[in-house]
This record gives sequence, C-alpha cells and structure tokens, in this order.
Amino acid sequence: MPPKYQLIDPSSKDQQQELQIRELLNMTDNTFFQLHQAKQLRNSKSDLLGEIEHQWINSTINDALQSGQSLVKLLEPHRLDMVKRKGKITSSNKKRWKNEDCLKAYEKQSNLILHQERLDKVFTHLKNLAPPQEEISKSGPDSNESHTQFFSELEAARKPTPELAGDIERTPGLIEPQAPIELPSDSVPQTIIAELPGDATSLKPKSAKPVPKIIITRTPENISVEYIGSPATPDQPRHENDEMNQILGWKQTRNDVRLHQSASLSNIIAEMDNARIN
Repeated sequence: MPPKYQLIDPSSKDQQQELQIRELLNMTDNTFFQLHQAKQLRNSKSDLLGEIEHQWINSTINDALQSGQSLVKLLEPHRLDMVKRKGKITSSNKKRWKNEDCLKAYEKQSNLILHQERLDKVFTHLKNLAPPQEEISKSGPDSNESHTQFFSELEAARKPTPELAGDIERTPGLIEPQAPIELPSDSVPQTIIAELPGDATSLKPKSAKPVPKIIITRTPENISVEYIGSPATPDQPRHENDEMNQILGWKQTRNDVRLHQSASLSNIIAEMDNARIN
C-alpha cells in the first residue's frame, strides 16, 4: 500500500521547486484540519476516556501540532514570495531552497508523516468510541404480590377515565342496556280468565306460556269472539284451543236453549190473552 504522503526529492531540478512547496503546504493544511476535528471529538467524549487514553490522545495531538508548525515556519518565506509573484519564487529563494531549505523540509516532512500516522489512529479511535448501551430490564412480576400489582395496574389502565366516561354518557345515539326481563316460572301456574255472558270460567294451562287475550261480546242475535294475539307471542297450543272451543260451544248452545224457551213462553202468553178477549 503506497504511503499517504510522498517525501520530496532534495535533488530535484529548479522547475520542480514551486511544486514541492505547494505539496508541503497542502500537507500542513490537511494536518491542521484533522487536528481540529480530533480536538472536538476529544472534548465531546472526554467522559468516556480513561486516564491512559487522555495521555495518549493529548500527546499525539501536541506532537502533530508542533511538527506541522515547524514545517510551516520553514515554508512561510517561500509561501509569501509565491503569493506576491503569482505562484513563482525569486531566484534568490530558489537558491536558498536548493541549498538549505529543501533538505530541512525533507527532514521535517518525514517527522510530520510519522505523527500524522499516529494522529490517524487517534482520530479513528475517537470516532468509533460510543457510550456503552444500558441493559434493558426484562424482569416481570416474579411473586404473588407483584403479580397482583401487575394485573391491578393493567385493569386500571383498561378502565375509562372520568372525563372519558362523561363523554360517553353525553354521546347521543348510545343505547343503554335494559334490565333483564323476568319471565314467569314454570313452577308457578298462571290463571287466565275468559269472561262469558252470565258466567265466569277459570282455566289453568299446563304451561306458563303467555296466553293471548280473548274478548267475548253478546248480542241478541249471536255471540262474537274476538281473538287478540301479540306478534311476539307464539300461538296457543292446540289442546288449549280445543278446550276453549268446547267451552264456548257449550255456552252458546245453552244460551240458544234459553232464547228458545223465552220465545215459547211469550207465544203461550200471547195465545192466552187472545182467548180472553174473544
């Protein structure tokens, strides 16, 4: 793997002097930028570092900073000359670079590359450093008391709050549950009364099922029976209907006999009156 930075060649020709100075200036700029990032990471994660880590990081940052500043100090006169002359240096600075400064820059660059490699390790260590994750407690109720408390809290959470209960009561369109309807028990017989002319008859059905209402009206001509049932009530059992029909038929026959006897008596009285007159 080739090195990140290549050392300059002190025996280079004159036309390569400006290029060597630019490469060294770019190298120092990159070093100072990485130093700035490393200091920020060190300050933000200071609580996660141990004493030995602090010493290692601080010494690496200081060594890289001093090495970079030493090289910048050597390159500063040549940098100012290149700024004034649009990237070129004077002939006097060229001779100075070739005879003295190039060899010094080579040594300082070698030292800076060593500190740069150490700084890369520090930067990677700080970048990957993260706080330890707290263990998530997965413990549940492990005793009868804790079980009771757990389910009590669960039941309380399911109940609506007073505000929510008030909203439900005020919400239109909600049908409140009605009280259960008590049906008659089979053990208690019910008495159904059918009102007939001149007489009353009590019937006790075998079951306690609801019996529809029967209305009987009597006129001189005939007897009419009106049957009023409920849509929700099932039809009366067949044997009950038969018994009721027999009773009604017997009553009707007796009434017909009474009417016939009354008519015969009226005819006899009329004949006796006619005989007296004659």
